[in-house]
Amino acid sequence: MPRLATLAARGEVGRAAVIPDGLPPGSDVGNMAILGYDPARFHTGRAPIEAAAMGVELLTEEETYALQKLGDFDNRSSSWVKTPDDFRDRGGALCCDRRFGRVFTYCNGAESYYAARGWRGSLRV
Repeated sequence: MPRLATLAARGEVGRAAVIPDGLPPGSDVGNMAILGYDPARFHTGRAPIEAAAMGVELLTEEETYALQKLGDFDNRSSSWVKTPDDFRDRGGALCCDRRFGRVFTYCNGAESYYAARGWRGSLRV
């Protein structure tokens, strides 16, 4: 404990405002900012973080279309899909859903999807 006491004695306590204006306050945005990533550019919601933590990769647009051939999924809400880097670099994000017997892909600003999207993923065992 002497080393821990020495570190504690030299430490400082303070506050940092790391949540940028306009983004939802939460550990996903805060941790991204603390690690040096610009949440306004890179944050696409909690789904990719949750998926990565479980070892799951988000489905691509093509994989999502293939999944929809197996059954009726995403009839009530949209799901995140892996978004190509050139879209993300411009602040875009992709999601898919099934309506009227067809699968649709949407691209919009990532900020519009923060609170209301789930995700589909694949886990290879």
